[in-house]
Amino acid sequence: MTGAFFRFTPWILIGVCLLKVFLTTFSIHFGFKGGHFFPVIFAAACLGFGIAMAVFPAHTADHVVFAAGVVMAATFGAQIKKPLAVTMLTLLCFPVKMIPFLFFAAVVGKWLACLFEKQSMDSKSGTALP
Repeated sequence: MTGAFFRFTPWILIGVCLLKVFLTTFSIHFGFKGGHFFPVIFAAACLGFGIAMAVFPAHTADHVVFAAGVVMAATFGAQIKKPLAVTMLTLLCFPVKMIPFLFFAAVVGKWLACLFEKQSMDSKSGTALP
């Protein structure tokens, strides 16, 4: 029974992430109080742990924590676009030895978010990117 549970755990975590994002957007859209800040942290942590458990099925704790931290930092970096603040906030949940990786993931997340926003703005204005 335990083996079957661990086989579905990554997909459950990824599903919880998607459900949390949907319900947060739904709640804010219909006027409930709250914001996106902490729900994004929770959803990114669930997504990171789910992806890590799916990619590293041996359940080695170091790999899972590393992958979860990097995914969380990148997602959070894309949302708030302040890599140093993201690094400091993710250190509340992850080991100090991950600082360079968390910072790099936050920078990449910020860069990708800015790139997608620029492409979105260019497509709305009708200009093409070079």
